[in-house]
Amino acid sequence: MSDFVRLDVGGCQYTTTTSSLVRYPESMLGAMFSGRVPSARDDHGAYIIDGDGPIFRHVLSFLRRSKLALPEDFQDWDLLATEADYYQIKELEAAVKAVKAERTAKEMEFLEIIVKYKTDEDARFGEFDNLVYRGSDDTLQKVPILDSYFQPRMMRGDSITQRLKKPEDYFEAPRTHSLDLMQLFQQITRLGFKLSSSSRGDSREAWVFTRKIK
Repeated sequence: MSDFVRLDVGGCQYTTTTSSLVRYPESMLGAMFSGRVPSARDDHGAYIIDGDGPIFRHVLSFLRRSKLALPEDFQDWDLLATEADYYQIKELEAAVKAVKAERTAKEMEFLEIIVKYKTDEDARFGEFDNLVYRGSDDTLQKVPILDSYFQPRMMRGDSITQRLKKPEDYFEAPRTHSLDLMQLFQQITRLGFKLSSSSRGDSREAWVFTRKIK
């Protein structure tokens, strides 16, 4: 099925092949252009589809290549996801979620704070044994509590686990003095970070903060 057909989608005109439209047989378009459901045409013979006209170009591109190629500044994620659902193209729905997640991750900076406890009793009283920081070295130096916690140890050559470079910097050091976690979190949020998630278990607590990269 390689016949060319013309489409009127929300007032926008498109030309494509029947084979592209039926690429996903279980979709609404697959059913429509295989004759399983009725279709309507305008006075010029174009098939009328009651969808979003401009966004359909991305739907059609996916039908042609089975790959979602979007411009770098694309923002209409919810609209594209809605249209994918309308056309019942499960593969496109999955692709939208995957590409959105990938691009969102690139636009976000992540920072994780982990405190490790020797015993459950220590955890109840907040007496942690080790402090772990995972994130940018540049950001570490902008958080006074973290900078004062790790930098002196590194300068003295104290026992510290340190892994630099991408994908993420990692610092871990034993606790030698009290540390106010509330004040630490306040300093982190002043840099524009927001608490994304927190977890507790296996004698440890963890907090993940995120912020948009400008």
